[in-house]
Amino acid sequence: MICISDVELVKEILSNKFGFYPKRKVRRPSIVTLVGEGIALMDGVEWVRRRRILNPAFSIDKLKV
Repeated sequence: MICISDVELVKEILSNKFGFYPKRKVRRPSIVTLVGEGIALMDGVEWVRRRRILNPAFSIDKLKV
């Protein structure tokens, strides 16, 4: 579950028919302290690089229990 309190972001999500939501810069340093500066907060070239590294771990064969 994701909770969103930014009114402008809610409007964008409800009106965006393409499902593309660019990441916004984190406004609260406490979020970075809580979750770190991991892939969830990245975008651009660094996100692509880390996503390629992590992708094999989420293949169907790896996810089967």
